[in-house]
Amino acid sequence: MKPAADLERLAETLSNPRNASAVTVEQAIGDLIEPGPSYTGSPRSAFQELVRGESLAPQDHEPSRIRVDTVRRLKAIPPGGNVYDLPEHLLKRYISAEKWGPAGNGEKLARRHFYAYRRLHPEWLAWTVNTKADFAYHYAPPRGLSVREAARLQGFPDSYHFATAPPGTPGQYKNGARHSRYRQVGNAVPPPLAKALGKTIQSLINDQATLSHDLVAVAA
Repeated sequence: MKPAADLERLAETLSNPRNASAVTVEQAIGDLIEPGPSYTGSPRSAFQELVRGESLAPQDHEPSRIRVDTVRRLKAIPPGGNVYDLPEHLLKRYISAEKWGPAGNGEKLARRHFYAYRRLHPEWLAWTVNTKADFAYHYAPPRGLSVREAARLQGFPDSYHFATAPPGTPGQYKNGARHSRYRQVGNAVPPPLAKALGKTIQSLINDQATLSHDLVAVAA
């Protein structure tokens, strides 16, 4: 199939919220708009119904804290946009009285690459989830994603809980339990991908077994 036809077929799949074979960002996390121990509302897509299952509440649904300057920048970036959508006055290193990190030359924003301040688009696929809390930002409220939202984008069911070792455990990730959970999500093989690979391998094994049985029958 030609790339254009592939893209058209994907777009058609994404336009149908009852089709969970490929989902938009909104179809994946649209019921998690408000952070906290409760769902924002009822499932609005087949995928949300699937991942919620019997879960009564979303675990780890609190986004990491972000700075005042980041919030101001996110408000100026449209869904699907990034740092290149910012007006000049928001490209300063500091746009409020709050100061943090290396100042550089103190004038220009250091993070001026494609991956900086990326906002997800509700009607398209998510970017690849990595181990950082700021790999992408929400498409609606100006905030980062929670561990649960990142896990949803990876295809984890809400019943899957991410655990961390007690504080003080030798070798524990220095930036804390929540960052450890982001790392677990980002380093994981997406469950739907693992399932697809497993089914393919099982099919190949079954085909090989059938072929071997047929060859033995012919030889006999």
